[in-house]
Amino acid sequence: MTPGRGPNQPRFPLSLIHPLGPLFRRLPLSLRRHLLYLRHHQQWGNFRNPKKYTEKIQWRILHDRRDLIALTCDKAASKAYVNQIIAQDPRARDLRVAQITWTSKDNRSLRDHLKQNDSPQVLKPNHSSGRYAFIGSSDQTPSIEELTRLVSAWAQPDEESEVFGHWGYSQARVGVLSEERIGRLEGNLVEIRCATFSGEPISYVVTTNVYTRDQISIAYDADFNRMKIGFKTEVQAHQVGALEQLSEERRKELVGIIRAVSAPFDHVRVDIYDDGNAFWFGELTSYPSSGALTYTSEVERRRGDIWKLPPTGPDGFVTDDTSQAADIWCQSRTTPLRSGH
Repeated sequence: MTPGRGPNQPRFPLSLIHPLGPLFRRLPLSLRRHLLYLRHHQQWGNFRNPKKYTEKIQWRILHDRRDLIALTCDKAASKAYVNQIIAQDPRARDLRVAQITWTSKDNRSLRDHLKQNDSPQVLKPNHSSGRYAFIGSSDQTPSIEELTRLVSAWAQPDEESEVFGHWGYSQARVGVLSEERIGRLEGNLVEIRCATFSGEPISYVVTTNVYTRDQISIAYDADFNRMKIGFKTEVQAHQVGALEQLSEERRKELVGIIRAVSAPFDHVRVDIYDDGNAFWFGELTSYPSSGALTYTSEVERRRGDIWKLPPTGPDGFVTDDTSQAADIWCQSRTTPLRSGH
């Protein structure tokens, strides 16, 4: 599998405004968000008094500056938060978290790390999304020269904060980490992306064959009934999905995990992996696809109705945050990613 180097500029959703090219990042954030929305949804969005789900994502990008949003964009801090939830909440006691094996702000200790630890791992930036490389005991491991080039490129702020205006990523600690790989490259690892609102799961998008090119996605509602969400990758209803094969006991376990992890958030997407034996924490997503995906009108309306936005302060931003997640972020942000850790 080709390493996920990150975007080849411009990529989705930056490709939506391709005619503007590099000038796009120079525009005011509100105008950038309106142009992205217009280009994808073919209409001007209402960001002042949003009703639709994708409009509310834009509102969050423009106004939400809470610590718990920043925590979701820092991979190491997210893991620390979930580990604390596992320790405190019985619903999540069996959830697993991939162990971080190495962190750094540069590539100087990467070669030594690979010599000392040849187990299957995934290399990714701590402060970004969509970039990865498989390393360790695999024929598909890139060369050390290619990996050091990747780390050098990743170890700096990128389009998440510089172009799209995703504030949370601008707060995350800049650096690269390696973590143990979940499942086998040739195995049928299942990814479960759950949209939650005020701690309640309302829908799931389940992708099978995560490590291969023949991925399929199936959407389910909160009761595990098949539903249409609007994605192009959805499969026909006659195909049996991964959630339909889960036992009732494992379904209850999954719901409990998601409720425990998402409790402090008015809205967050919780990503979970299922290797067939256990559920593994993937990540928390505060800006799902930057609000630039097409959903059915029913999904847009229902999610928009459920999502209750927090109040803004006199300056137009949301900053008040007394959640446990915020406390963990405040502790994490003062701890730099250490070279060779």
